[in-house]
Amino acid sequence: CSCFAAMRSFSCFAAALAQQNPPVWPSTVKVFGPGDSGIQDAVNAAYATNGGKQDHGQFSTSNYAFLFKPGTYTEDVPVGFYTHVVG
Repeated sequence: CSCFAAMRSFSCFAAALAQQNPPVWPSTVKVFGPGDSGIQDAVNAAYATNGGKQDHGQFSTSNYAFLFKPGTYTEDVPVGFYTHVVG
């Protein structure tokens, strides 16, 4: 339901409140903090699937998103097709 226009419906309002915070992300969405391990492995696995070569990943059905919390990171994050990096 769309609760943005007006909160006229109590059931719509209750549904919005019932959503988990933070949300449960699909396995292709990763949220990293500066001290997390496995960042480079996750990024490399996505790049192996959707790498930057024109014939590798361009027509993939896999999508990836890497969300980085504020901080300092030393990982190298190559970005292939259908891969989003935020942070």
